[in-house]
Amino acid sequence: MNKKFLFGLLSLALLSMLLGACKIVDASTLPKAVEVQMGSSQFIQQEVTIKKGESLNLVNASSTSHVIANGQWVNGVQEKKAETGAPTVNDVNVAGSASLTVGPFATAGDYLIYCPVHPGMNLIVHVK
Repeated sequence: MNKKFLFGLLSLALLSMLLGACKIVDASTLPKAVEVQMGSSQFIQQEVTIKKGESLNLVNASSTSHVIANGQWVNGVQEKKAETGAPTVNDVNVAGSASLTVGPFATAGDYLIYCPVHPGMNLIVHVK
């Protein structure tokens, strides 16, 4: 009788510890990836505002491949530019109908992302 009681008590203690170790997280409190669509030669949105800690999900809505990097096009000339506080994006290929997550952006500021393949394809990311 004592062995059954002790076994039951230990089982309940173990079950309590296991359930206590499980953490339920409210998904609405997790940082989200803000979606930005890419057309055949332009970002559909050329500016986007996100919060610190959020990421961008760049979605290629066309069949055209893009290469994504830090920097911008200025007067038809590429300006590659690594910015302090911006996630590094170093010529990442995004095939047609694929997507790329960039981030998280940990520091407030304005950051530049562009496609070196398509002249004028710039995106400004405002992080608040």
